[in-house]
Amino acid sequence: MNINEVVANRALELMGHQRGEYQYCSPNDHVNRSQSTNDAYPTAIHIGLYYTHLKLVKHFEVLIEAFRKVAADYPEAELVIVGDGPELDNLRQQANDLQLADSIRFIGAVYDPKTLGAYMNESSIYVLAGMGGLSIMMP
Repeated sequence: MNINEVVANRALELMGHQRGEYQYCSPNDHVNRSQSTNDAYPTAIHIGLYYTHLKLVKHFEVLIEAFRKVAADYPEAELVIVGDGPELDNLRQQANDLQLADSIRFIGAVYDPKTLGAYMNESSIYVLAGMGGLSIMMP
């Protein structure tokens, strides 16, 4: 199954149809408008990341609140948040409101795997955001 079919099937589900009912949303005619599949990948990835981002905002708010409790017992603890998005200012404000601005670092977007790996290797515990929520990993 190619990405066009994945996007078409998800659109069909959202419209209340069964997967494969392509007369309502065609992978070729409606999704990629007869373009190359390679042209459709960036759009599909953007849609997926946007959807994921909306789900994860609440998880990051909970993470910051949980870190407040950790910081109370371990004042030297530091939370490093790697990533960017429209909710970044709200998360920074939450850190300020909880008086954690000195303990939480917002790095911004990191696209280089080696740089991202370095942040993970420097951590005692790291949290990976995913569709199912936050996964806590101990290297």
